[in-house]
Amino acid sequence: MNAFLVTKIDKIFIFDAETFEIKGEIPIKLLKTETREPNQIISMRKSVCEEFLAVISGKNLIMKQQKVNQLFVFKKNANENYELYKRIVVKDIPVFNKVCM
Repeated sequence: MNAFLVTKIDKIFIFDAETFEIKGEIPIKLLKTETREPNQIISMRKSVCEEFLAVISGKNLIMKQQKVNQLFVFKKNANENYELYKRIVVKDIPVFNKVCM
């Protein structure tokens, strides 16, 4: 892919690894926050084949704890851009209530 990814609250920027120019942007729709801690992108991982990108949004809490809200899976399309493939609201699944990153 010859690029690197950088997050900023609710966006993922794709930069060219050689020229450092922005090649693209992926907006992430965050849930409305109900507490003082803001929701933000807290983790992302690219598949080995670079066809999929997983993004986790949630909250960074005290003592380096994280509360996961959503999981987004993006798939690379023919134009080499990532488009939303699946969105899972993890906070609504009871088994994920006491899971840490």
